[in-house]
Amino acid sequence: MAITTITPIPSTVMAMAGILATTITCPCRACQSGGSVRTARKTDPRGCYRLLGIPEQALELRCILSGWIWLRPGVQRPARAGSGAVDSLYRLGAASVVVAEGPGHVRDTEMLIEECGLKKLLKEVGGTRFVDLNFDTPSRVQTTTSLTTLQELWLPNTLLAADVVISMPKIKTHHWAGVTLSLKNLFGVVPGSVYGWPKNILHWQGIDNSIVELASTVPIQYVIADGIEAMEGNGPLHGRRRDLGCLVFSDDAVAADATSCRLMGISPLNIPHLAKAIPLGNAAEAEIKLLGESISEMGHVFAH
Repeated sequence: MAITTITPIPSTVMAMAGILATTITCPCRACQSGGSVRTARKTDPRGCYRLLGIPEQALELRCILSGWIWLRPGVQRPARAGSGAVDSLYRLGAASVVVAEGPGHVRDTEMLIEECGLKKLLKEVGGTRFVDLNFDTPSRVQTTTSLTTLQELWLPNTLLAADVVISMPKIKTHHWAGVTLSLKNLFGVVPGSVYGWPKNILHWQGIDNSIVELASTVPIQYVIADGIEAMEGNGPLHGRRRDLGCLVFSDDAVAADATSCRLMGISPLNIPHLAKAIPLGNAAEAEIKLLGESISEMGHVFAH
């Protein structure tokens, strides 16, 4: 049973910390939790104060938040969501948090984090650093499926050193993959210095097979999907802004993506990589314990 929460825009960092505390149980790779999904919009932070607890297992974790920057200069809210997550994780007792990304189309990552406001916000939060995964030193990791012909993946050492991997995607449609959510977001951990731009070798292997290969090889322990300002149509670069006004929290990446699809009015089983990823998590509505807001309240029908 996956636990997933839909919440309308938490109004404070403490509110986000409370949501994280209610959905993170044991986030370490050795003891992955059973999965829940929360969807959240603006909520009473006092309720989150009451819910807030510090999991014992979180006290010595090294976390990596990966791939959550929406590549649209001037959009500030995604950066605020990310810095709020960093602050919340420290409030929950994480030993260190690293924010990391390997953009597919923008090589000047320093300019990107400056333009979107992330660099300034991370400096204000303190205690963290940003790593450009496109140029981080990689190590060889054996693949875990036969979906591609790749026998190995070269992955950034910063990623491999993390105890917890948190994927923070923007909720968007995608012209090839159907949607780009927490699983597709893993293309952002693959170093462009090895695989080129926009990670061409993975595209040549088949985008759906490569997504699932990555998800199997690099398990995601937690998802915070940002639908405050989402995208429909010809995404991920040329779509139209569509406001869902919510965040999706889950300890099951497949459940998070399936729920995000339903928020967009898209059947998860019509997304090939999600259908192939079902062995990695829970996609059926009956297998997802949905907390917070309902899909009927928050959802819209997206053009795709």
